[in-house]
Amino acid sequence: MLAAIFVAPLMYLFYSGAFYVYLRNFSSMAPRARLVATALSLFVNPLVGYTAMRTSEVGFDILRGIPSLVLGAFAPSASTRPLRSMRADLRERIAAAADEFGRRLYGRAFDRIAATAARNPQLRRGSWPDSNKKTA
Repeated sequence: MLAAIFVAPLMYLFYSGAFYVYLRNFSSMAPRARLVATALSLFVNPLVGYTAMRTSEVGFDILRGIPSLVLGAFAPSASTRPLRSMRADLRERIAAAADEFGRRLYGRAFDRIAATAARNPQLRRGSWPDSNKKTA
């Protein structure tokens, strides 16, 4: 985070300065055009950096999901049974922890939150797409 706040803007400023020095020494552009190109590079550098960061983030998410996709597509269902039972157990343990600590943290408001979740079909326990499948 510190790099994103301090180091990246300094690097963009350095890159734009180096670009200006390059244009001044090796280009036949007019002085005003050099300044415009340098100012434009001050806006383009962060845009390219942000785009590269988002693209790599999405790419890594897709890359991490490929093993699960291959397992789901090509593995027999018998090999995924332990995984499904572990997920069902984990889901129950998380729900129990949320019930226990939710009452401690929120008191009466927790009952209202739980009632809202019970009315919403997307938030009900056991309503996720893979929860309707039998684990055994």
